[in-house]
Amino acid sequence: MNRKLRAFLFVTAILGVLVGALFLPTLRPVDMKDMQAGADQHSGMAGEQEMEMVPRELAGLKLQHEMSGEEAVQDISKLHGTNIEVVNGYIAQYSDGRREAILWISESKDEADAKLLLEAMDTKMPQSPVFGNHRTEERDGRTYHYVDGAGMQNYYWQQDHIVVWIGVRGTSEDTQAVLADTIKALEQH
Repeated sequence: MNRKLRAFLFVTAILGVLVGALFLPTLRPVDMKDMQAGADQHSGMAGEQEMEMVPRELAGLKLQHEMSGEEAVQDISKLHGTNIEVVNGYIAQYSDGRREAILWISESKDEADAKLLLEAMDTKMPQSPVFGNHRTEERDGRTYHYVDGAGMQNYYWQQDHIVVWIGVRGTSEDTQAVLADTIKALEQH
């Protein structure tokens, strides 16, 4: 293994540990009884929409931890490092013991703010020491941005008033399956 590859793998491993240490302790395990009780307390579309925003499964990966509301907004805002207001946020971790995914959703007050947020993220990518191999893909009239980094294959995009980031640790086929399920779940929202 050449020196550059070893250095890259080392940095990726360290970043993975740092991301895990920073964010995973704040995520809470999913308890289906609590979710049902919460769903029973919410009435009308707002409660139903919030429950549907985070899919329970993506391409066979089961939801392990989730965070939403102010706590998620604070973590998301730290990553974005902008003054663009995020009105709600969702962070979800998925796994099947072999493959993993993490979903970040930033909800803006309107499409214009979501567009500004996506543009701010995209502008930072070329200078990022963590993410590389940036490219865009067009699917069904929407632009999806792809980057490698933090030991994952990552896609991010704007969908109406939300900005979505999905990172997958697995094969390219795993990533495409998780991406497709994420898109489908959010379009049904």
